[in-house]
Amino acid sequence: MNKYKLTITGNAVTATASSLSPQQVESVLNYASSNELEDLHDMPQELQSDVVPGYDAGEGNLLDVYAPLFDDELKFTITDSQGSEAIVFDASQLKDIYEVDEDFEPEDLPAIPDEENPAVLLYLWFVEGGICEFEFASQDIPAANDFMIIPGTISTQDGEYDLVRGLRFREEILEMNFLDSGFTKDVSHQSQLWTLEE
Repeated sequence: MNKYKLTITGNAVTATASSLSPQQVESVLNYASSNELEDLHDMPQELQSDVVPGYDAGEGNLLDVYAPLFDDELKFTITDSQGSEAIVFDASQLKDIYEVDEDFEPEDLPAIPDEENPAVLLYLWFVEGGICEFEFASQDIPAANDFMIIPGTISTQDGEYDLVRGLRFREEILEMNFLDSGFTKDVSHQSQLWTLEE
């Protein structure tokens, strides 16, 4: 068996969602008003405990995830044990997981207010670059259609963010190992607040 490494590059997101109290919601709205923000998307990382008491954008109490975005920018590079590049491909060349498991249900990560959590603040930190890698073994040189993305979705009131939650190589689910932050660069930050009253 020959050893290989697959690296994913492209876009990724750190997403945290927190349930806010009425007092915290008021702090967010006061911040937006005093800074003349028409859209809460413009709120930066400053929404920490000094602005919203008890809130930490880096630790969501409803959702806390870092993952590649499942979009057209995804690139997959396979290298062999000598570090030589064996194959490069994009997401369109992968096998669809529903071809082998028509009952597959993607992981749903909701960031939507409900009766239990009537106000939800979602923080999104987008980066691009080298995101993660997977190690595996194969007797023959792997092909793009040997791989299947295990998808997931962050659901919001404004739409969805499609994620890569894992990777399957033939019959094997591979372990995802994230690269350190030195392989990525910041793209943007966003904050989104939703309440049941909207």
